[in-house]
Amino acid sequence: MSPSALSNAPKPKFAVGIPTDTIADQPMSAEDLYRYAERAEELELDGLWTFEHFFAAPPSYKYSRYDPLLALAGVAARTKKIDIGTCVLLLPLRNPIHVAKDVATLDNLSSGRLILGVGAGWSEKEFAISQVPLGERAPRMAESIRILKILLSEENVSYKGRFFEFNDITIEPRPVQTGGPPILYGGGTVDPNLYPPEYPVSTEGWRLDRVLKRIARISDGIVTSYRSFPVTSAAGAERDWDKIKRYASGYGRDASKFGRVHLSHFYISSPGDKEMAGARKAVSNFTQGNFDYLRQMYVLGDPEEAAAILSAWIRTSGIRYFVLNPIADYVRQIEILAKEVLPLVSVT
Repeated sequence: MSPSALSNAPKPKFAVGIPTDTIADQPMSAEDLYRYAERAEELELDGLWTFEHFFAAPPSYKYSRYDPLLALAGVAARTKKIDIGTCVLLLPLRNPIHVAKDVATLDNLSSGRLILGVGAGWSEKEFAISQVPLGERAPRMAESIRILKILLSEENVSYKGRFFEFNDITIEPRPVQTGGPPILYGGGTVDPNLYPPEYPVSTEGWRLDRVLKRIARISDGIVTSYRSFPVTSAAGAERDWDKIKRYASGYGRDASKFGRVHLSHFYISSPGDKEMAGARKAVSNFTQGNFDYLRQMYVLGDPEEAAAILSAWIRTSGIRYFVLNPIADYVRQIEILAKEVLPLVSVT
């Protein structure tokens, strides 16, 4: 898949997250997972995406998740055409040579449907258990992307960098997609107002232009997420996208060929549920965040309200690929999304 297919599609694409949370009172069995994936394809949704946390990551998420690439391998075997993707794989915690092998294998198992979103991570516990210094996450991320790109596009590769060194490596099987799947960089755009004081990561001191330059220099595009901009407007993402385009041009690259994907969580309430009791329960089971605070970034509301949020993002940005992750009642929620929400979304 060309990365530009994620940005320049004639109409917006709507994918869904795969519910791989290890929630005690809602265990996701293999058959549940496969039934969900098959239903998403029947509903003609555009993709199935996984996420990664080795452990629970409060206050954002109360639970851990299945391994993202292994979960996608199972989904790939039960679907035929729908995209599969990671949103995001925590790349600095992994050996990029092993990741290249896994990615090439999964690209073959899915007949070339894979999109690889990668992120730097932030959980101190995940870095400690992986024996990777948290302070090295940015340079490790950049070096790992470079390694992935050369291993998935070339043979008999030798490399010497700060963290990794190898000689005469050829990854087999070769990926189905020429040059390997698109590699999208998770991060870049943030809205400081969407980071509460109790959140374990502060935006103070962040040098976001460094991230935007890295995206422009080494990736195939960007994955923004629910703390990147509010439900009312995606204009903040557009301002950063203008910077990425300028930086890419300076590196001799054409950002119009890059992909853009946005992730948010969702729960659609019935129109008669004025107090949003179902959504409130779903949110409390999923995260420790305050419901009214999360309404600023999650897609929460009845079908008309949800469609209005998606329409606003389309109207105020050039993002045309959205990953919407149901936080409860998984199959029913994607049915409501496909049948009652998306037909109401304005694409102009």
